[in-house]
Amino acid sequence: PEQGSNDKERNTNFQIQEVAILSPKVSHEARFRINTEKESSIPLNSGHHIVVPDAFEGGGSTQSESSTDREIEFGNLLMYTGEKISLKTGFDGTHRRERSDSRENFNGTFTFAGLEEFIAGQPLQYSVNQGNPLLDVKQFEAAAFLQTDFRLSSRMTMGLGVRYEAQTNISDRNNIDPRFGFAYHFGGSTVLRGGSGVFHQRFGIFELQDLLRFDGLRQRSLIIRNPSYPDPFITGEQTVRVPSSIRVASPELTTPYTWHSEASLETKTPFGLVVTGSYRFIRGVHLYRGRNLNAPRDVTSSVPRSCRVGQSEIECVRPDPLRGNVVQLESSGLASSHEVEFGFQQRLSFVNVRGNYNTRVSYSNVPGDTFDLPADNYDMSSEWGRNAPRNSLNTNVNLR
Repeated sequence: PEQGSNDKERNTNFQIQEVAILSPKVSHEARFRINTEKESSIPLNSGHHIVVPDAFEGGGSTQSESSTDREIEFGNLLMYTGEKISLKTGFDGTHRRERSDSRENFNGTFTFAGLEEFIAGQPLQYSVNQGNPLLDVKQFEAAAFLQTDFRLSSRMTMGLGVRYEAQTNISDRNNIDPRFGFAYHFGGSTVLRGGSGVFHQRFGIFELQDLLRFDGLRQRSLIIRNPSYPDPFITGEQTVRVPSSIRVASPELTTPYTWHSEASLETKTPFGLVVTGSYRFIRGVHLYRGRNLNAPRDVTSSVPRSCRVGQSEIECVRPDPLRGNVVQLESSGLASSHEVEFGFQQRLSFVNVRGNYNTRVSYSNVPGDTFDLPADNYDMSSEWGRNAPRNSLNTNVNLR
């Protein structure tokens, strides 16, 4: 119970949309939205956080923060619909502003090896964040697109499109996304569909906040090994202070993107059973991941590599001994996924049955959290591994 907190959230949303029919074939749509979110999490206990692995966590909660997030969105869409060709073009923009007061782990965390060490008051480590908790971040995002669909014959329809993305807080501007799709009707109820396209992701405002908050000027992350307890700042022979950790952005940071390709076949049997089969390929490029540029390295090795477990401090030295971790945000991650899926749908008088089976081979070298560090900061090859279940089966039944 002492880990509890009082959480509050308030959301205010206003939006307006206008649609104009300019002619039987041309229409225009404009939209505007303002959304404001206010959140806060205040711990019930402000004391030190205590971690005893495989036993308990106690003391005060490390999560103490409040934020006000405002988004202003606007955009328009112009559409032309003809007998054999249709066109769509438009743009959208978003202005985000996030004001936050983050005091995560400002109360400090003691980590013990086990219960015996906790009873004896001998922690392994003390970590604490210090500095200015206030941060005000702004970001503007914009995109424009053009899409056309045309009927080649009574059975064949094709679509071409392109989208461009841009934003502040990152210098990458080469974000052009071409896309292609088609649908072929064999006759009856059998349809073949397919397509391929590039989809850029945006540099999120939360990643930007993490970079700015721990830039070494606003906040510092301090670690003390073998600290005194309960006051970790009493000096002694066994107290070793590790310099503050900081986060930096790679000078070659670019916007990540994924390449999607898919083909599917759908048919309907005489009994009303709809059966589908599809293949999907997804390739992720320039994905975000963290790497410690100042990780301790094995000085006895002729090539850069991380230290081995139990290696002495003489053989295990940081490139810059006067600095702590320098976690760099890089766009060097990759991902690859091949998926095959089979699905069915059956509609009866008052029962709908639906299901699908998916088998997937999916690999990536990107961690779950953006700033999670790899096992070896000098050799990223070991990070490539499976990141999703191999097989999945989903079914559902609806009664009307």
